[in-house]
Amino acid sequence: MNYSNIEIVNKLKEIEKEFDIKILWAIDAGSRAWGIASKDSDFDIRFIYKRKIEDYLKLNKEADTIEIPICDSLDIIGYDLEKVLRLLYKSNPTMYEWMNSPIKYIDSGFKERLHPILNICFCEKKMLYHYLNMAKTSFSKYINGKLIKPKNYLYIIRSLLACKWVISKRCTPPISFDKLVDSELPEDMKVLVEHLKNLKINKSKKHEIKPIKMLDEYLNGEIGPINEHISSYDDRKQDIIDELNKFFQKEIEL
Repeated sequence: MNYSNIEIVNKLKEIEKEFDIKILWAIDAGSRAWGIASKDSDFDIRFIYKRKIEDYLKLNKEADTIEIPICDSLDIIGYDLEKVLRLLYKSNPTMYEWMNSPIKYIDSGFKERLHPILNICFCEKKMLYHYLNMAKTSFSKYINGKLIKPKNYLYIIRSLLACKWVISKRCTPPISFDKLVDSELPEDMKVLVEHLKNLKINKSKKHEIKPIKMLDEYLNGEIGPINEHISSYDDRKQDIIDELNKFFQKEIEL
């Protein structure tokens, strides 16, 4: 089922009323944002919210996550501002992907206010660990000589290209799959990956294909060098918790 932006925004407004929260930022965080959605892809809606100041002063605090049961291709999950800042303290790449999504439903000016925090929290080593572990886990699970869904190939490719982007550009990787491919994928792989992308977009998300030996060898060959490169990074030494606390305190007072 397809939804218009207006329908999704209205659904988010209903969630605000139901849970007595203020949504600061709402986006699509899945294959639609990446530019590789199939006709039956879900809407992976993610949002960041805050509660009233008094809710943060309770001994019995509210849950820091709101998860709406998946219904009619709507997959909606929200994180409390406090949780988001704790994740950013760890340079969690998922939060950077949320903030950089090209598909926005609600924007209260939050990203502009958060921008300095995103800069000081960014850690190349942690970003690389995240994407490399995603690639290694998926490679081990899906590259096994059996039939594989094109989307699983693309997710592994995306994770490895994100690593290569961080290494070469020293900044957060783009959300767009095409930008990662154009910048980081070898030329001899691009036609093959474009074919996989077309299968992902035009076929059912359950569609499977035979393994592609050339691609399997390329992916396996990228994992080792990236893993070795990570060991050359130092852990971030600067303590940034004071800046995060100040931002949190100011934000919940707005």
